[in-house]
Parts: sequence; structure tokens; C-alpha cells
Amino acid sequence: MRLDEAPLRRRRGLQALTLAALGVIGLALVWAVFSTPVTTGAAQRQAFERLGDSGVSNPVTAVLLNFRAYDTLLEIGVLLTALSAVWAVGRVQPPLLPADANFMLKSTARLLTPVLILVGGYLLWTGSKTPGGAFQAGSVLAAALLLQLFAGQLSVRLAHWSMATWRRLTGLGLSVFMLAALATTVAGRNLLEFTPAAAGDWILLIEAALTLSIAAMLTGLFLGCEPPELLRHRPGIERRGEGGG
Repeated sequence: MRLDEAPLRRRRGLQALTLAALGVIGLALVWAVFSTPVTTGAAQRQAFERLGDSGVSNPVTAVLLNFRAYDTLLEIGVLLTALSAVWAVGRVQPPLLPADANFMLKSTARLLTPVLILVGGYLLWTGSKTPGGAFQAGSVLAAALLLQLFAGQLSVRLAHWSMATWRRLTGLGLSVFMLAALATTVAGRNLLEFTPAAAGDWILLIEAALTLSIAAMLTGLFLGCEPPELLRHRPGIERRGEGGG
């Protein structure tokens, strides 16, 4: 065997091992799906029976932000932890830099960004009645942020943001969620147990904060670094008001 064939053989062996591992995981997932016992739907019936007390008319939103709100609280914590891990890896140059965009990209960004903002606002507002909510709205707003960034329209604005400001934005949703949990506990109720009269207002407040945080977190996860950090690799942009971080 020639020396130059050794790396090729190792690479093929690694590929075969990876494919085998993926195959085992895929078979395990298929087995888990088909072996899951059929439920009686008791939880579903309870959710619909208590829907009037949830503050919303969409059963999915009622479960995610009222009946099992602590699950969603933990999900936001996991997402924020993942973003913190990405930022902690190091200040490496991101693979995608906002380049000098051409006329078509700039025009597309100008046309689509207002539409995306309206769609995000609609998804946030309609989440209490129909499919939608903070995760969908935050994803749409993240797409608008990235479109503006890579079209070169957002660079100057972000350049004046401190990293501390961006971090506060990513933690806003979890902070409001924790505030709601503290308020219900101080009031003598269970964790995130809202009264029927105040449930709708609490859910709207939490989802509005989550929308902004999810948009910021998804943007940061996509870029692999904080957006203000991204601008350090762009010549000619002077960053003012840099905060601690």
C-alpha cells in the first residue's frame, strides 16, 4: 500500500462508520415511533376542557404557554445555553461576511423586510387563536435581520450596538418568563399558574419578549458569533459605544 493511499482509506473507513451510526440511529427512531403505545387521548381531552381558562383559544398555545409552560421555559433556556456555547468557542472569523451587496440584493431586502416584519407581527398576534406564536414570529424576524445584514443595510446600525446590548436582547425572553414564574409563585399559586382573567395578558407579554429573543438567538446561531463581532471583520466601519462583554 502506498503512503498516499492511507489517508484515503482512513477517510473511507470514517465515512462507512458514520453511515453505519446514522443507520442505527435511523432504525432506532423508526422502532421508537412504531412501538410507542397508542394513548387514550386523556391529556388532549383535558386540554380542550380547560381551554376556556387558558386565556387563549389555540390549544397548542394553551399547552405551551399555560398548561405546560415550564416546558417552554426550559426550551428557551436550552436555546440560550446553546447560543452561549457557540459564543464561548472563540472569536473566530465567521464563514459568511456581509459583503458589498449588488443592486438586486439591496432592492430585495428593501422590499421583503417590511413584509417579513408584518408577517412576524401577525404570527405573534394570531398565535393565541390560530397556528403561530413566538417561535414562528422569531424565525421570520431572524430571516429579516439576516437579509438586511447580508444586503449591507444593517451594518451601520449594528455597528453602534454594544455586545452587552445584544446579549440583553437574547436574554429578554427568558427574563420575562422567569418574572412571570416569580409573580405566580409570590401570588401563592403554582409555578406559571395564571388566573383565567390574567392569562391572556401574561401569554402575550411572554410571547412578545420571546419573539425578540428568538430572533436574536437564531441570528447569532446562524452567524456563529454575535452580530456586532461580525462587523469587526468589515473594514471602514467604526464601532461606537462598545460596552462590556
